[in-house]
Amino acid sequence: MLLVLATGAATGQSDTVPTSPRYRLDDMNVVGHRSALAIRESAASVTVIDRESIASVPARIVADVLAFVPGITFLERDGSGQLPMPVVRGFFGGGETEYVLLAIDGVPVNDLRSGTAEWTRVPVDAIERIEVLRGGASAVYGDAAIGGVVNLVTRPPAGAPRLRVRAEAGAWGELRAHASGSAGVGRGELSFRTSVSEMDGYRRHGEATDAAAAVSYRDPVERPIGFRAGLTLHRIDRQEPGPLPLAAAASDPRRSDPLYEEDDRRRDVGELSAGFTARLRRGRIDADFAARLVEETATRTLELAPGFGDTQDLGEDARGLWSRVQGDLAIGASSLIAGVEADRGTYDSRYTAPATPEIPIAGGDGGRTKLGAYAEVHRPIGGRLNLFLGARFDRLWLD
Repeated sequence: MLLVLATGAATGQSDTVPTSPRYRLDDMNVVGHRSALAIRESAASVTVIDRESIASVPARIVADVLAFVPGITFLERDGSGQLPMPVVRGFFGGGETEYVLLAIDGVPVNDLRSGTAEWTRVPVDAIERIEVLRGGASAVYGDAAIGGVVNLVTRPPAGAPRLRVRAEAGAWGELRAHASGSAGVGRGELSFRTSVSEMDGYRRHGEATDAAAAVSYRDPVERPIGFRAGLTLHRIDRQEPGPLPLAAAASDPRRSDPLYEEDDRRRDVGELSAGFTARLRRGRIDADFAARLVEETATRTLELAPGFGDTQDLGEDARGLWSRVQGDLAIGASSLIAGVEADRGTYDSRYTAPATPEIPIAGGDGGRTKLGAYAEVHRPIGGRLNLFLGARFDRLWLD
């Protein structure tokens, strides 16, 4: 994939969300060109949502904030917002897959098998800013980024011991609690965040529980070599009331479909990440690594005829390793960003009938290995004109 872009310094595309008529062209973004660059100098279609803008909208989850970004909307499977499905530039996977890459602090977190992402994993209170990349420039992020890239940048440590606690209550039995804190440890800073939300749901058989906890360590940014590490745990447990015929929805929109009375889903995710940044005289080198374990159980019903369906239990385990090394170097008036990524994941699944869980109906396993290389050159070519040249190559092996 080859990408060539040119932009004028005062006319770069720049969206500021959500309501301010002023464009902040000096906002820095990383997602557009994989290195910090002001929007006024970027040729990519980038939206940066800062913490002030996030706080100004009535957002319960990240999807509520992203709904203000041009080209992105979310649909809901249950009417409560707990199961958001993105539609990005017309790409829609119906909840079975997604065409947008979700990254948290630059580390991709999409599911190995389906490509879906959990949009409730990071609470809104824990986000420093959101960077959204749309358009053809997303191709340099690989095959999972057809529609775009969303990068959630979490809040940095406060620099001094600090504790924040927040609790909310809402309609439909909703309860939310979020706590975060940080403190100095050695030369660096240790921070944590945890959140729990529960909801009865707008419809019966629509209860949802979402819990997440994360702890991370970061060295000060001024150190020549800075280390970082983090551990994240996330659990979701959601009932699914199923679709209603129009006549049934008109008489009682809060009811559930009896055909789906057993349908629910539980997903546990554990992720360990580590990395370092080496600062050079004319640039920097970053290396990151992540390991992910996923365990999911679900009861799903496939409707075969009105009022009749096939209900099966699904069990799935997935394991994944991801790593990236990237260099950001200044060469004369030009800057070069180049890197390699390696991704290896395996999964196995099994289906059983609810009445006979010990007898497998079907099952399977698979895996994927991906090696990718990318590069981008940025060079001012006179006046207010900048030239960007980017390319990426991926090689896939499927088991």
